[in-house]
Amino acid sequence: MEMTARSVKIHNDFIEDVYLWVWDLNTVDRRVVLDGARINAGTDQSISVETDQDGYALVEWYARKTQDPNTDKRQENVKIDKHENLNIGPFW
Repeated sequence: MEMTARSVKIHNDFIEDVYLWVWDLNTVDRRVVLDGARINAGTDQSISVETDQDGYALVEWYARKTQDPNTDKRQENVKIDKHENLNIGPFW
């Protein structure tokens, strides 16, 4: 299976800053591509991930609010089309 890397923009359109972890599920070792990075409200963060033969990235992400560490969200097996980016705001 041929893999290629591509950039994916993560957008935090939530009203608060979050800490974000992202794993690339297209890699054998589920490579960590973000490790607790702070993403400020209304900003973007670019990551590089592997895509499958159809051009899809497959990630898992976990976010925790900076102001309330007991409030967190996780999404597994998020398939990202070659024309899409990842928007984490709507999940709160």
